[in-house]
Amino acid sequence: MFKVGPSARTWTLRFKNHTSTILLEVDPLQSLSDVRAELLHALVETSPGGKLNGQEIPQNAKLIRLGLANDRNDLSKGYSSVLSELDNASDTGKGKGKAPVGNAKADSLKDCPQGVGMKNGDVVAFKFAGNEGIADESTEDIIEEWDVIVPTIEDTYKEDDEGLAMDEG
Repeated sequence: MFKVGPSARTWTLRFKNHTSTILLEVDPLQSLSDVRAELLHALVETSPGGKLNGQEIPQNAKLIRLGLANDRNDLSKGYSSVLSELDNASDTGKGKGKAPVGNAKADSLKDCPQGVGMKNGDVVAFKFAGNEGIADESTEDIIEEWDVIVPTIEDTYKEDDEGLAMDEG
């Protein structure tokens, strides 16, 4: 696992699932598989029961799916799945003479937080692949659902019955 310590070069990403938020320091050019492995390590360390929000934490980091906000200024607009180049790999790139020449560096740049469009301080949704039915390719118009609850100001600062209400005045 690629261990990243806080520095001026690292990014802080906020990984959200339901109401849980996990802050991780990541290198912008670190592979997404290493980011998933760090996230899994943080989940296992902070959830001794092996569950997060009632869901079983997977044993394999490859079962963690990541999603970027469609609008980073309005998280209520949903998330889009982040698929690394390794996740999209098919049999066409395997075997003698089938892999494209000279694309290894370009592919590795797409398989990092910066390459998929993340920025420092972004909210990244995550879910476990085994807990939902993965839609087949023919249902492209169906929006993928992410279990992320972003608290509002009203949730944070609940109105107490202290003082007079405006209509009592």
